[in-house]
Amino acid sequence: MRPSACRGRGSPSMSRDWFSTISRPITRSTPTDAACERRPVSRLADPAALTRWMQLHLAVLTGQPSETISVDEPFRTFDLDSLDAVTMALEMEKALGVDISPEMFLNGDATIAVIADRMVAA
Repeated sequence: MRPSACRGRGSPSMSRDWFSTISRPITRSTPTDAACERRPVSRLADPAALTRWMQLHLAVLTGQPSETISVDEPFRTFDLDSLDAVTMALEMEKALGVDISPEMFLNGDATIAVIADRMVAA
């Protein structure tokens, strides 16, 4: 989704503001009014909800449908660059109130499921 698609519909013009509004699988099609709505994200204490949230955000970064992103696949397999890793970490910090290192998304065998379990346990 391009930020310009939300302009004129009363939504924020910043490209990453709509990250926290995601409540359904992401596709690279023309956005609907519903996709441009703002919905607050509450702190996620449920591993299943957190894994889904990360799937949706990773889908936006990679351009893949969220339902094709495995929670057991290491982040390194998604070919994230350093900007993607920083974006993912900042969005998690902003929406969830947790500190997470961008390196976690680039190095090692960290998966969505592993990170979600660690964050909920913390």
